Amino acid sequence: MKLIMTWSCLCILILSLMSSFVYGDEDEVLMTIEEARSAYQNKEYREAAFQLNKALNQINKQIVEELKTFLPEPFGGWDADKPESGASGLALLAELSVKRRYYKRGTGKSIDVELVSNAPKIPNIRMWLSNPRLMSAEEGLQIEEINNARCITKYEPGDRYAEVNILIGSSMLVIIRAFEAKDLDDAKKFAEKINVNAMEDRFP
Repeated sequence: MKLIMTWSCLCILILSLMSSFVYGDEDEVLMTIEEARSAYQNKEYREAAFQLNKALNQINKQIVEELKTFLPEPFGGWDADKPESGASGLALLAELSVKRRYYKRGTGKSIDVELVSNAPKIPNIRMWLSNPRLMSAEEGLQIEEINNARCITKYEPGDRYAEVNILIGSSMLVIIRAFEAKDLDDAKKFAEKINVNAMEDRFP
């Protein structure tokens, strides 16, 4: 009974992920799920688990590709590296991320924009937003509104470091880190280029 319930939960999760994020690899994902179903029916449970994990990894790759489309283009006077991506943890609860570095030549200024799902710091961000008094133990933090979204900002003048954190939906975090920053202005400008509403539609 427990195996059947676990199988049902995993299949529901995979299908719900697919409904939001599947791209051109849909046939490959569906074929992998079918192989998992066939193995399960034949009581080949290890093979079924392997194929389910493979399907989740395929979907996670598609999520990462979609995340890249939300990285902003650089402002005039700024250049940018190609986006980077990564995944860590179990496929079911993997921390998926995409990051792009922006920089101004000859100034030492750079900004990292990172979009992360299942980020470990999400519970803290959610806690601070719901109860700002808890931020008093963390120096330099404050709540601001950018693009109609409440976010946590931080500026460390000694290190010339600025940071903006925007919580999207239940499991997505936008982190903008500015180096050699004289204030929060540049970090906020990049935050304003994030399409928060579109991201929330895709990652509720």
